This record gives sequence, structure tokens and C-alpha cells, in this order.
Amino acid sequence: MKAGKFIRLASICSFLGAITTILLIYLPDPSAAGFEAEVALHSNALYMAKLWILFTHPQFNVIAALGIGILLFKKYPEYIIPGVLALMVWGFAEMAQQAFMINAVNLIWRPAYLQTVDTTAITTLKTHLSGSEAISSSMFLLVEYGFGLGTLLLGMVLVKERGLAFWIGLVNILIGAFMLTAFTVDYFGFSLFSVPVKFFFKNAYPILQPAVRITLGIWLWNKFGTE
Repeated sequence: MKAGKFIRLASICSFLGAITTILLIYLPDPSAAGFEAEVALHSNALYMAKLWILFTHPQFNVIAALGIGILLFKKYPEYIIPGVLALMVWGFAEMAQQAFMINAVNLIWRPAYLQTVDTTAITTLKTHLSGSEAISSSMFLLVEYGFGLGTLLLGMVLVKERGLAFWIGLVNILIGAFMLTAFTVDYFGFSLFSVPVKFFFKNAYPILQPAVRITLGIWLWNKFGTE
């Protein structure tokens, strides 16, 4: 595939990434009060759909990031290489996290827990399911770190450009900085930043993230033939 065609693909993927972002933010999360209700989620269509959206979501956005990389690598390799690598870590970690939730938790352990009558098997499966949250959370450490660092670095590249790229970069720097701050709150206990982080992700992020992905798609589309 020629570079120009890949830029178009990256643009389309950025638009698709905006759609998956909107779906993940605004689709409701099915409620599950207690262990037994959580086990039953494997038969909830909305819950399973969101897991599959989460699985595809980073794929679109990593391809969009690679589009930035192709366009600006020669000018800013010191930012592009670690930035794209960090976003690839995010993408792989999020895909692995959702693959674990889709397959092990919801296709194997939860149905088996509801179907088996063997007390030893029930105890074993309950232990697996209880520990699945810790495994998923461990993967989220990579998700939060990789996404925050990669978004910040690519933002630092884009603000060096003129026009639309500058504003895309500025928003990415803001999102990346807040994501890394959230990382310090979650894993280092820097509770001083918890209030602004919660405010940002509740009020600003749901608007800024889809908007910047749509804008990036437009910018990439307009770069077709200029690479």
C-alpha cells in the first residue's frame, strides 16, 4: 500500500475511532449489583457489545496514529518513535484486556459457573472470577500509561505544525497530561490531583476526545497527496 493510500486509511480509522469513542462514553453500562448479577452479564447483549467495541477501538486509533507518524517522522523522529510505540503498547494491552474479558471470563468461566453443580468446580470458578478484576486492572495499568504517554508525545509533535494540526496537538497534550496524572493518582496515590482528574474526565474528556479524533481524521484526509 502506497503512503498516500495509507493516509486515507488512517483518516477513515480516525473517524471510526471517534465513533467507537462516542459509543464507549455514551452507551450505558448495564448494572450488576453483587457477584451473581455480574456472572449473568455474559448473556447481556449491551455488555458484550461494549467489550467488542473496546476490542476494536484501539485498532482504529493506532492506525490513525501511524498516519501521523508517516507524515511527520522525518521532521520529529525523537517524538514519533516513542509516541507511536507507546500507543501500540496501549492498543495491544487494551485488546488483550478485552480478549481476556470476552473469552476467559464471559465465554468460559461465567457460563461454566452457572451450569456446573460440582461444588469443587463452583469454588474454583468463583476464585477465577473474583481474581479476574485484578488481572484486568493490571492490564489497565499499561492501557493508562501507554495511552497517556503516546497521546502526549504525538501532541507535542502536532503543536509544532501550523493550522489545524496545532489545535489537535494542543488538545492531545491536554488529554495525555491528564491521563498520565490519572496514572499517578491510581498507582502512586497522588490524591492531591484526584479532584481535577475526575472533573476533567467527567466533563471535558467526553467532548474533547471524540472531537479531536474527528478533527484528526479531517487533517489526515486533507494531507492525502502531500506526503
